[in-house]
Formats: sequence, C-alpha cells, structure tokens
Amino acid sequence: MKFPFLSLLGNPYTNDTSPERSRVSRELAFYLVGFLTIRLVILATLGFMLHGQEICEDLFYQGLLVDDPWIILLRRAGDIASYAPFEGFLTVVFMAPLRYVLPDFYAWRLTFLAWEGLTGAIFVLLLNRTIASSRLRRRILLAFILCPVCWMSSVVMPQDEVLIAFFLTLVLWLVAAGRPWAALFACGAGVVGAKIFLVLPLVVLVLVLPRGNLVTRGLAGFGLIAVTYSYLFLSSWWHGVEPPLVNFVPVPTYGINVWPWLFAHFAIPVKLAQRASGMLALLLCSWPLAVLIRCPERLRVAPPVLAHELARLFAVMYLLFFTVFYQVNPEYYELFFPALLLLFLSYPQLALLTIATMLPWLTNLFYGVRVASLRGVNGRPGKVFFVDLYNRWIPLSLDHSYALSYWLGIAALTLLTVVGTRAFLRRPST
Repeated sequence: MKFPFLSLLGNPYTNDTSPERSRVSRELAFYLVGFLTIRLVILATLGFMLHGQEICEDLFYQGLLVDDPWIILLRRAGDIASYAPFEGFLTVVFMAPLRYVLPDFYAWRLTFLAWEGLTGAIFVLLLNRTIASSRLRRRILLAFILCPVCWMSSVVMPQDEVLIAFFLTLVLWLVAAGRPWAALFACGAGVVGAKIFLVLPLVVLVLVLPRGNLVTRGLAGFGLIAVTYSYLFLSSWWHGVEPPLVNFVPVPTYGINVWPWLFAHFAIPVKLAQRASGMLALLLCSWPLAVLIRCPERLRVAPPVLAHELARLFAVMYLLFFTVFYQVNPEYYELFFPALLLLFLSYPQLALLTIATMLPWLTNLFYGVRVASLRGVNGRPGKVFFVDLYNRWIPLSLDHSYALSYWLGIAALTLLTVVGTRAFLRRPST
C-alpha cells in the first residue's frame, strides 16, 4: 500500500530511496489495519453492551468546548477555564461532522480515535528514524495498538490526553527529522491546544536543542503561550473575572498514587498538597534532566538519536512527576505512552508497562462502580451495566476490590518508574 502524502511531510525516512519509502508504507499499512480493527471492534462491542448510553462524565465539559470553541478565549468558560484555550478547535475538527451522522456516543469516540490514529501514524514515522530493527519496530507498534491504556483513553472513556500524545509524538518526530524550530513551536502550540502538561518537555527542548541560543529557543517555544495567556489575563482583568488557572485546585477524590489514601486518613489541605507535591515533582523531574545535561555526548548526536534520548527523558520525567503529584488519573499515562514505548523495549519491560498502566484503569472501574452503587448512576444509565456486571461476576466486596487494585497499581507503577529510570541511565541499545 502506497501513501503519496508522505512526500508532503518532508521525507520522514532515513534516506530517500524507494526501498525506504516502501518499507514505511508497509509499516503504516500494518499499523492502520491493526489499529482500526482493534479499535472499531472495541467500539462496536462497547456500544452494543451499553446500548449507546454514555458513561464518561468528562464529555459534558468537552461538549461545551465543541458547542462553542471560543468559550475560553471570550471568557465565557466558567468551570472549564482550566482547559487549554484552543482545545475546542482541535476537538470540533472531527466532532462537528461526526455528530451530524452519528449519535454522540459514537461521535465522541471516533473523534478521539481519529486523533489517536494520527498519533500512531506519526509514531510510525518516528520509529523509522529512531529504531533500526524492523522486528523491534513491529513489537513497539503492536504494543501501541494493544495496550489497554491507549484504547481505554480513546474508545472506552474518551479523554483529551489523546491530544497531548499527538503533540508530544509530533515534537519527537520533528526533532528526529532535524527540525528543532518546528518542534519548539509545535510543543508551544500543544500547551495552548491540548494541556499545560506539555510545558515539561518544552522546557527541556529550550534547554537542550542544538540550534540558536537560549533566548531564541525560548521565544520560539514560549512565544505563542505568552501571547495567548497575556491576552487571557488582560481580558480577565478588564472584565473583572478570575484569570485562568490561577486558583485552579481540583479536589482529588480519586487518584492512582498515595495521595488519595493520605487525604482519607489525614486532614491535609488540598492547596498545601498541590503546592508541596508540585515542588517535589518538579525537583524529581530536574534530576534526569541534569543527568542528561551533564553528559553532553548524549546530546551531541544525530537528530534521530537525539529524539530517542529525549523520548526516554520525557518518559522518566513524567513517571517521576506522576509518582508524587497530588492528583493523577489513569489516562495521564496515555499522554506520554509513545515515549514510554521508546524506553521499555524488551518483552519483559513491555509486559510490566502493560500491567502497570492497566491496573489504574481497573482501580478506576472499581471506584466508579462503588460510587454508582452508593450514590446512584448520576445521570449516566450506562453505568448500570458495570454495576450489574460486577455484582454478577466478582464475589469480593467493592471496598476489597478497590483497595486490592489500588495498592497493586501503586506497586506496579512504582516498579515501572524504578525500571524506567534505570533504563534511562543506560544508553539505548538500538
């Protein structure tokens, strides 16, 4: 299968020979067939079981962005001012036409499936620049297609972390293609278009990319962010309303690290936890970055090798950050999953990655069933299916199931972080 549009991407291959083009086309075809087959089967099965009844409460806020993409820029946001200012425009690209021909249940999932599909296509191009072994590339692509953390975040419980994964993968591919300025701009665009979590890799790019100087790199990366949020802050001041993100302190009623347990057993102020855990997380993140900067030979390399190093660095930084930050949800591991796949390459490591990122979603399921059992389905009749399924097939009490999956998930994610950090400290063998 040929993909003529690849020429528009500026030659994403190691060289410009026909065998290289043919190889990437074959791998893109392999990816697309596997991806669409798995995702559409999951979507059809889910829709059949739930009769098209929604189970994801976050889509209410996403719906406000789709109905009015200008809602944040024109200060009509209210409770959703914490979302990225341009996120609505990215979502509406696919959602607007889909909702005219399909129920919202399917339109939402196909929207995030489309963004995930684009992420995977760019990931194929990235792998062909950074991974020499065709067998290893196929192994990584299969993990991307099959791992539950991916399809849970796009098809089952659609989450905007899929958009962050798209931008992060695009940034890494641009670095591998020798386009550092485009990578900086794309990362900055991701901050205002997807989520502020992309500030972390953006700071790294500004510090370590080999082009220009620190000031010019900073302007390229943070220029769009500065213009956008300056406008939002001035607009907020002019209209006498609270600026976005200033006092955004979400209450962590659920999470996948030790903070929910600490909140349940100790009277810890949420704002104090946010600030303390944030500072500790940033301190931990600075350690692997310092290790890389102190080894300049790992940065003075060809663009594909640099992209691989940066992917490994981003993966470790996010792992460390989410280990200690006070609010972490299962879908957060989707946002840097392509980078994780460039860090965990062996079969045992991929097995650990799959289990460690799947257990938080299992914890999320038990938490949701427990809340639905105690408080009702909260306007989501689709949740009745999971409550009935649990009561029919699982003999343990909800409290025991939740506690068991919660602590197993924390142990697995901690092990994943340790293994990933050790892998980062060694050079990649590909």
